[in-house]
Amino acid sequence: MEEKSRLLDKTIEKMLQTKKIDVEELLILLTPAERAVLKILAIEAKPLTISDVRNMIIDDIMEKILSPTILASPSENITLKLRWWPEVLNVEKSILVDIHAQIKNVQPKYKKRIKAVELLRKHNIIEIPAHQTIEKILNEFVAMGLVLSRQEIVGRKKLYVINPKVLKEVREAFSKE
Repeated sequence: MEEKSRLLDKTIEKMLQTKKIDVEELLILLTPAERAVLKILAIEAKPLTISDVRNMIIDDIMEKILSPTILASPSENITLKLRWWPEVLNVEKSILVDIHAQIKNVQPKYKKRIKAVELLRKHNIIEIPAHQTIEKILNEFVAMGLVLSRQEIVGRKKLYVINPKVLKEVREAFSKE
C-alpha cells in the first residue's frame, strides 16, 4: 500500500512539473473511492464540500435502486453501472427489491441516505466512503496539487475544486470510460 502511495505521489509530481499528464496512468493507481471523488470534482468543475461529494455518490446509487426499471427487470441478477462509482455492481434482484421497499418511503432525504448506506453495507453491495475517508482523500489530492481547497466565504465549510491545470486532461480520461 505504501509503495502504491509513493508511486502515485511520484506520478502526480512528474505530471505537475512537466505539465504533461498521463491521466490513464494516474487512474490505474487510484482506489474506487479516490476515482469517484476525482471524477465528481472533474465533471462537476465547481467548488464542493465533503458532504456534497459523499451525497452525490449516495444519490447516484439510490437513483438506480429506486428506478422502476430495476423492479421490472426479469433477470435475477441486476448489473448496476453507476455514474460516479467506477466499479459495476452485480446484485441479486431480491436484495434490490428489499432495499427498495425499505427506503422508498423514508423522509426526509438525509434519513433516506443514511438508511440506504446502512442497507448497502449490510448486504455487502458497496461500502460508501465515510465522511472522514472522503476528507482524507481530498486532503491527499490537495497535497499532491490535483485539487485546490479554500474556506467558504460565508460559513466554516471547506470547499474543494479540481486544479484548473489538470481539469481538461482528467475530464477527457473520464469521458473515455
